[in-house]
Amino acid sequence: MAIILARYCEIGLKNTPARRRFERILKKNILDMLAADCVEALVTSVDARYYVRADDMCRCV
Repeated sequence: MAIILARYCEIGLKNTPARRRFERILKKNILDMLAADCVEALVTSVDARYYVRADDMCRCV
């Protein structure tokens, strides 16, 4: 299993409701992008970071 660390900056500057909305959109976009390539992944968030865990990362590149 491989892990990709994705960080963001500008979203973290938004107020709390807007930041949460943008974080949900970002997470959905990440999952949709991977699903389009038939890659199953688990996306978790901690602070201003997303951890993308997938078994078949060679298809993600």
